[in-house]
Amino acid sequence: MLKKILKGCHVIVVISILISSFLMMNVSAKANTSHSSINFADGAIDISVPSLDFGEIDVTSLQNNDTTAQFFQTSLGHMKYYQGDAKLVATDKRFNSRDGFRITASTDGDWYQGEDKVADVTKLVLFMKDPGDDDLNILYGPGAVVMDVDSPILGENSERSFNYDEDSTDHVNFGIFVPNNADVSALKNKTLTTTITWTASDIPQV
Repeated sequence: MLKKILKGCHVIVVISILISSFLMMNVSAKANTSHSSINFADGAIDISVPSLDFGEIDVTSLQNNDTTAQFFQTSLGHMKYYQGDAKLVATDKRFNSRDGFRITASTDGDWYQGEDKVADVTKLVLFMKDPGDDDLNILYGPGAVVMDVDSPILGENSERSFNYDEDSTDHVNFGIFVPNNADVSALKNKTLTTTITWTASDIPQV
């Protein structure tokens, strides 16, 4: 449990990808998440993010498959969306809970096997995408805004589901992107791990 008296805090998510030795080049991805309680000066915002399992990516397939939520675009590459039932839950326990808050997700883009760096953001990219939006919000660097809560209610949960859904505004779509010019053949038989950092902070004043 992480506790700090300040206007921002972090939750760490570890994502592992296993790339098999099959000619199909199946990629399996799973994210293990820690839970955190973020303490502000007058209370806390609790954040819960469960584990994510992205299933498999067939990087030799140039077909779109709605069943597996894997898609290919000639100008971009392969995209595989998370299909599970995980969601982000933020509970505002601050006494002045009329103050809004923001939650962002970011990564440094590096992928490791054990302690050895074996790939970076040029090979595998984590992204999020709002339903109905064509833009991919890359988690590399400053990251992407996952949730803005303008007027929270004390003790009330704010939620965003992660499962693939292009229609519901309650969802945000998370996925893995393999650029079409990325050579990932050297990653076969390696278990790759990267880290997502979730950050709770004040909503910037306009």
